[in-house]
Formats: sequence, C-alpha cells, structure tokens
Amino acid sequence: MLSDIKLIALRLMQETGFSRALGASRWRNGRLLILGYHGVSQDDEHVWNPELYMSPEDFRSQLEMIVAQGFKVLSLTEGLSRLYAGQLPDRALCLTFDDGTVDFHRTVHPLLREFDFPVTLYLTTYYCFVNKPVFPPALAYILWKGRGRTAPYPAALGAPDPMDLRTGPGREAAQQQIWSFAESHNFSAADKHALLAEVSALVGYDFDSMLARRVHHLMNPDEVTEVARQGVDVQLHAHRHRRPLDRELYQREIRDNRAAIEQLTGHRPVHFCYPSGRTHPSFLPWLAEEGVESATTCKSGIAGPKSHPLLLPRLICDSRVTPLEFSSWLSGAAALIPRRRHVPRHMEPEFAEPRPAS
Repeated sequence: MLSDIKLIALRLMQETGFSRALGASRWRNGRLLILGYHGVSQDDEHVWNPELYMSPEDFRSQLEMIVAQGFKVLSLTEGLSRLYAGQLPDRALCLTFDDGTVDFHRTVHPLLREFDFPVTLYLTTYYCFVNKPVFPPALAYILWKGRGRTAPYPAALGAPDPMDLRTGPGREAAQQQIWSFAESHNFSAADKHALLAEVSALVGYDFDSMLARRVHHLMNPDEVTEVARQGVDVQLHAHRHRRPLDRELYQREIRDNRAAIEQLTGHRPVHFCYPSGRTHPSFLPWLAEEGVESATTCKSGIAGPKSHPLLLPRLICDSRVTPLEFSSWLSGAAALIPRRRHVPRHMEPEFAEPRPAS
C-alpha cells in the first residue's frame, strides 16, 4: 500500500499523460514486468488476509486492464529469453503464482484460460502429497474465524490464560504460541492436523467444513498434472517451503522440489521463486550449482536487461493494490517511486515439517 503522497504523484502522472507516454517509451519496452500473485479467494480469504488473497472480481479486473491497455503477456521462459536478447515486444509482462493452493485449479486457471494468458506456477510440493491444510495459514484463518471471543488454549500447552481473539495482536499472539509449541515438540503433519481440529473446536469453528472446501490445501497430484497438461508452466518454489542456511539442506529443497515436479508434469523445472522472497548471498551459487536459470523475489520493480537473473524483481499483487497503482506498474510509472519489499505474512513461519523428511 502506498502513502497518500505517492498516490497523489501517481495520479498526477496519469492525469498529465506522463504514464501513458512512459508505457510506450523505449525504456518501458526494454523491460519486463513480472506480476506475482498468491491466492484468489474461494470465500472470505481476501477479507481474512488481504496481503495474501484477492477476490475473483479484483483479479478479473486486473486481467481486463492488461487487455484494455494493450499489454503483451509472455510465458516466463519466453519473457526472460527475449529480455536478455533485447527482443521484447512492446509492453511485455509475465504472470506468476506462488505456492499452488487449490484455488489456482478452481478459480485462477479457468480465468487465465478464458483470457488465453500463459502463467508460471511456482509450486511447493510437500503438501501436494499430504492431503491436509497447510498448518500456519490454516491456524491463522481458524483463529480469525473465532474473532470476537476468548477461548482456552489446547490443554497440552498448559497456558493459564485464554486466547484473546478479539484483536489482531491477540490472534497473532495465540498463533505464535501454538506454532511455537508444535515446532518445539517436532509435530508431524498428522500431529498438526489434529491440533488444528482441536483449536477449531475450542473457537467454535466448523473444521470439517473447511476440510470439505479444501481451504488452505495445495493442489493434489492429479490437479497439478491436469493444469500442467493444459499449459501451466510449473516451476520451483522449494519442496518444504524452507530456506536453510546450509548448502546441503538448501540444495536438497531444490532437488526434492524438482523431482516431485518432474514426477507430476514430465518436465524439468529451471526457474525458481524464493520462499517468502527471502534471499541471501549464499543462495545464488547454490542455485546455480543446481542448474537454476532464474529466480524471482518479492522486491518491487521491473526487470531490465542488466537485472541479475537470480534476483529478479516482481510486483506482488494483492487486495491492497488499487487500480491506479496497478495501471501505474503496467506503464512503469510506479517503478519510479520507491516501495518497500513485500513479504506475504502467511509465509512466516514456513509451511512444512520442522525437519526434512527422509
């Protein structure tokens, strides 16, 4: 979300015709805008976490704006190849989605097929093979569903005071305490699932309904295979959504992720998205050793011919990006205004097991 001063500047650039001129300039046409998304809600997820989800209506509006303003959507492979060869078409951009939640199969992919837009899906694969909701976002969502009340903690935590779910900070404190307990006791995916069910009962939320709707599930193997056969470019996002500062463990994340994607799609992925957008100087040589050709971040910007291929900027699109901001990023005008790096809050703490599975 931009400050009022920055929004005024964008509006002035739009009203004076500067944004339109910039969008047609050699500067913009020599650059590639990579758009990054996470989720398109099935129900009220965009109300719960607007930094992670947007409504289907808002997502469609952005796709319509891309068409109306004459921008060319390229696959990531083509876009990067043409960027570094100096052969981009005018007004080029790419679409990317992170994680691979089930709404991609149910909502996102049908919309993109309607618009005939290529897309890259950065898939974290551990929970594809574990048919359970991803623990951290599911826990946060359940606590949000219990907002407006207090409730006891699960008995195993031995917490004397109840969870105060009446405020955002109270819910965050409860989430952190429950997560820390699961982490310190090395809970398995099954243990975490049982804990989610217990928390749901304590806050009065219908856990079975959430499971039936597969809220906070990743796509299952059949769904991944289906979208890949229909043209979705499935790429690397770490198997367990982890970024260990250990060469062997970090590269194991890539290898396990790649093996799973090859099993599901029949294709070898070479593009990567940093989990949570978190980078470190050590990661670059480790990725290069694993044959990774590009890596995207959560740092806002437009990729240029001198951009490091393993540190590519993106615009992370969420419910807080206004039509003015989105249009200004399409033209490149917003790239002239400093913006803080976006780190989706659902990613902290991370997705999967405390230790890599054997």
